[in-house]
Amino acid sequence: MNTTVNISTVLAARDFDRLPAATAVLTAHDLDRLLADAARGAATDETLPGICGVMLHTDTYNGTPVLVATATDRFMLVQAHVPLDAGTFEGRLMLTNAQVTQVRAMLRPLTRRRGGRDDQVSVSTDTFTGRIAAAEGTAFSFVNYCEWFPNITKVTDKYRDTPRTDQPVTLNPKLLARAAALGRRGEYVRVEVLAGEQAPVRITIGESGVARLWLYLMPVRTQADAAGTAVWNVPTAPVFELPPVTPWQREAA
Repeated sequence: MNTTVNISTVLAARDFDRLPAATAVLTAHDLDRLLADAARGAATDETLPGICGVMLHTDTYNGTPVLVATATDRFMLVQAHVPLDAGTFEGRLMLTNAQVTQVRAMLRPLTRRRGGRDDQVSVSTDTFTGRIAAAEGTAFSFVNYCEWFPNITKVTDKYRDTPRTDQPVTLNPKLLARAAALGRRGEYVRVEVLAGEQAPVRITIGESGVARLWLYLMPVRTQADAAGTAVWNVPTAPVFELPPVTPWQREAA
């Protein structure tokens, strides 16, 4: 995949104040954590370049403009968001896995120095290119391969209002571990089993009733026996009989 990369362009403060209107502005700390979260869901199989990266777009959540990051490896879909300080941009912007690493490296001096957490960066895009710039710092320009990324809107729209079910579901524990690793201290995890054949499990992570990110996990596919009855690929848990009461428990009772 050929990309054009420029990480040596100096962006003066006066230029930062005159950025195009179609530019989203947020803190370097928020952008770094957003990319780190979403990147955990990105594919790494180079034969699938269209999903080996993170897709960015702007939207509104609870009335607040946000920058949304989406990534998937076909088995897990991650979608996280952070609030914007100003502005939005139209369309979509895709960063490949390598570009995510480069952008985070550009942000590292800001996120690690004292007082740098509040330093602002800008994100802008047009049909063919994208640009992420830091005030009085460097700028990162690259080819925008957004057309390669699948249209995940049909997935999120399909299951947004899907009813829940109390039926059991079988999941890959590695996917559960990856999902759990996205949680932060003080956050809670909400798990919903969606109704429908092979429907995904939706996991919401956040705190104080505010979601920070959503995940969709694909269940383990079932097999059918000769009678057409579904057979799970892993055994169901047995029902254990309670042990008999011990003498000291009997006396206490």
